[in-house]
Amino acid sequence: MSARMQRACEGWGASVPDWIEALVNACDEAHSQRLVAERIGVSVTMVSQAISNTYASPLDSLESRVRDIYLSDQVDCPGQGTISSETCLNWRDTAVSDLPLNPLRARMRRACFACPIFKGETP
Repeated sequence: MSARMQRACEGWGASVPDWIEALVNACDEAHSQRLVAERIGVSVTMVSQAISNTYASPLDSLESRVRDIYLSDQVDCPGQGTISSETCLNWRDTAVSDLPLNPLRARMRRACFACPIFKGETP
């Protein structure tokens, strides 16, 4: 058992959520919480505190992002067809943070806003 998984077990008790296990495994495989945090789009502190179950705010957004990147497979995108859930997450982030500067971004912004997966979340 890795040191991170041990911290997760200490913080979460006997029932460590599957997405926390996925987060720990990703950090262990990358040998870096920083790289995983950058990929997810959150701070290293948030990753560390989520693993140890000491983060003071709700973790719903982090859970969703971890599931999209590490636990999901494919989604049916109204703008591009079948894509990975991580690609979908990246387009959703782009839809709320960027102005559509080219035709593809404009099309994907409209597709994201019309998609049931999109909840208007911010990265």
